[in-house]
Amino acid sequence: MRFYFGFYGERAHAHESWTRCSIIRDEIKERLTAYVESARGLTVLRDGNATFFGAFSKFTIRIKKLSDNLHANTGKTQYSFAFDRQEPIQIDLFGNSDLTHLYLGYVATENDPLNPPIYLVCNDEAGEIAWN
Repeated sequence: MRFYFGFYGERAHAHESWTRCSIIRDEIKERLTAYVESARGLTVLRDGNATFFGAFSKFTIRIKKLSDNLHANTGKTQYSFAFDRQEPIQIDLFGNSDLTHLYLGYVATENDPLNPPIYLVCNDEAGEIAWN
């Protein structure tokens, strides 16, 4: 958030909300990718246009903006529905492991936009939040 508002500052108002979300997600993704490359047990996973992270061959993590109720702002694709509901997704790197899908995300705040709360969220099979 600090990077986004620091870099775009006076131009931030010109971005649609989904553009702002995409830019912030891409910045987080780049920084997390750099960290993951030097961390044991973590890996970057790419599937088409989707980038997510693997952790210890047990978790898949997607970066998303979260709503106030901590639900991830996802696209309406079958892949997103499957991830949201803990359904198996094909990941060659992990084989047929029983993976738990997690969202790493932030909740935008008006009062303190540069310091949004950050959550790790796990949904259940119905797509409802199991824990955070």
